This record gives sequence, C-alpha cells and structure tokens, in this order.
Amino acid sequence: MLALLPLLLVQIYAVMESQTWLSSLSGLLLFFPLLHGFCCEVKKSRLNFRAFVITAVLAGIFGFFQHKIGHFGMMVFSGISYLFLYLEALKFTERSAANRYIKIVFVILVILNVYFLVGHLEELKRKISDMGEMIFYVFYYLNLLVMALIALVYYLNSYSKKSVYFISLTLALLFADVFRDMALFYLPDASVEVIQAILRMAGLFMAFKFFTTSEKKLRLINLV
Repeated sequence: MLALLPLLLVQIYAVMESQTWLSSLSGLLLFFPLLHGFCCEVKKSRLNFRAFVITAVLAGIFGFFQHKIGHFGMMVFSGISYLFLYLEALKFTERSAANRYIKIVFVILVILNVYFLVGHLEELKRKISDMGEMIFYVFYYLNLLVMALIALVYYLNSYSKKSVYFISLTLALLFADVFRDMALFYLPDASVEVIQAILRMAGLFMAFKFFTTSEKKLRLINLV
C-alpha cells in the first residue's frame, strides 16, 4: 500500500491544479505497483480478475478524452468492471436459511441503499435534461445497487476476509461514484474530487486483495 502513496499524492496535486491528464495518468499507473505487488497471486488469477483489470484500464484510458465521450466511456467500462467483481463474489455466495434478526437487518440495509440511490438520482435529475443520459445513469447505479446487495449477502453468509474486502471495495466505489457526480453536477469543489480519488484508489487496492485472497470462512451467519 505504501508504494501507492506517491501516486496518490500526484493524483491529489493533479485534482487541486485541475490537471485532468495528470490525474488520469496517475490513475493508470496505479496498476503497475498493484500488479507487481500481487504478481505471485496474479499468475494464479481467474478469468474474472483479468477481465476486471482490462475493463478498469480501458475506463482509465477514457479519462484522457475530453467532454462527454470520455466521461461516458469511463462510466461504461467502470460499470462492466463492476460486473466481473460481483460475478466473482457470486461464486462464494451461499444460500441458506436465515434467522429473523438477520432478515430484519438485511431488509433495513436494502431499504437504506435504495433510499439513498433514489435520492442521488433525484438530485441528478434536476441537473440532467437529456432523458437518454438520465436513463444511462439509472442503469449504471442499478448495477452498483446489485453489487451492493451481493456484497451484503456474501458478507453476512461467510464473514471471511475475502467477503470483508468485497464489501469494503463496494462501499468505496459506491461513494467514489457519488462524490464524482457531486463534483460534476452540484458541488464542484476540489476537496470532493480529492475524496473521490482516495476512495477509488482504496477500492482498486481492495479489489486486488479480494481477487487474490482465498476464501476461508471465519464463521457462518445464515442469510436468505
């Protein structure tokens, strides 16, 4: 993680100075220390991991493009990369009988997730006049919501290190995307973009940890 610190500082500087190209470049360079640091585990990696890295890199490349083509290209490939994350998580998610209290907790968490998602989309709706663009955002965040629900089920069922990494990276990426939209549409402040950059870097690091950590259950809490 310390190897990522110089790149994080460069990214923060780029955001503060509005150097988009430098921010995109430092984001892409993050993959090199991560691939080097996890080189042994990467050699044994699965198809979902390789597909995730490729699509995440493509999303980073679109960061160099200006205007809407770059923004939407980034979002499309980011959304596809999330798909490979939760496809991997589904391999380790088991279905079992739930006790009453876990069901209540799960339902509350689902309601909260949906509530905050709808609230965020309502804010975006005030700023976006194009219906096609709004539909794109709805599907993008529905994809994120699916990943969040899978993360909850996976975590509550296994409580393994792998599931902790997955739910952590899901939260990091979810909030990073929300902060990105805040900076773009209704709160254009450098501090918001800095938080988004830190969360995205943390999410990428935890994604590598998730893919390269073996599933070892610590205890089982039954859920759906």
